Amino acid sequence: MYNTLVMTVEIISEVQELCREKGVELLYIFFTGSRAYGYNKEDSDYDTLFVFKRPLADYFRVHPLPDEIKVEDKDVKGWDVRKFCHILSKSGWNAYEALHVRESYSLNGHDKSFEQLLWLARHGDFYEPMKVAKTMIGCSSRDLAKYEKAEGNKKLKYFLSYARMVMSARYCVLHTTYPPVHFLTLAHMSLHEPEKYDMMKELVKARVEGKDSEPYLETMNCFMDDFKNLCETLKESVKNYDYKEKDEEKMKLMDDFLYKTLTQN
Repeated sequence: MYNTLVMTVEIISEVQELCREKGVELLYIFFTGSRAYGYNKEDSDYDTLFVFKRPLADYFRVHPLPDEIKVEDKDVKGWDVRKFCHILSKSGWNAYEALHVRESYSLNGHDKSFEQLLWLARHGDFYEPMKVAKTMIGCSSRDLAKYEKAEGNKKLKYFLSYARMVMSARYCVLHTTYPPVHFLTLAHMSLHEPEKYDMMKELVKARVEGKDSEPYLETMNCFMDDFKNLCETLKESVKNYDYKEKDEEKMKLMDDFLYKTLTQN
């Protein structure tokens, strides 16, 4: 616990310094990935997404400046707040996931704007569960391919990634809210047979402890047919969904938020 806290503080400090070097202001920071899902190993990376804004004059350039900052050799990246708002307005699942992780922070006096952003995500009528479900089903195919090729503890990792995407997609189809980010919370709501939930907990425990997947292949196989069948059913549920752009009145909410954030000193 102490080491995790120390790492969190160190990463926030490093991102603050990076933003100073780039001449941008750090607004928010989110800790995503396996640590947010709750199946990280002790040495897992600290996947980090941060949101920044540039000086106001930079948004009036003929040639726009990059809207993303990447950190080499680390799972750390930053998005311009305009990019984050754009993705959120189009119901991009990665932006919504960031806003639902357990560990997120507003920096440099931006607590109020962070609260407004959360309100927009939950009540601004931008979230489209069927669009998110469709995207997650696509992502699940990638995770399934990785699972089938992986060996050792990695196989457990990709099984959990595949299971998370399929269960999240199902949650999106059945509910109007974003699915739980924490894996076992999601599994508890998705697996209605207690013995299946206990089996899933055992797989998470094996992944966290870095164990080899071989002794758990039979357990994983108990889920795979059900997940594959569920995925096919979900594909049918979303295949006719057609995303429609939000009207100007709804977009004005996001535009107003962006304007206030960019002009706030």
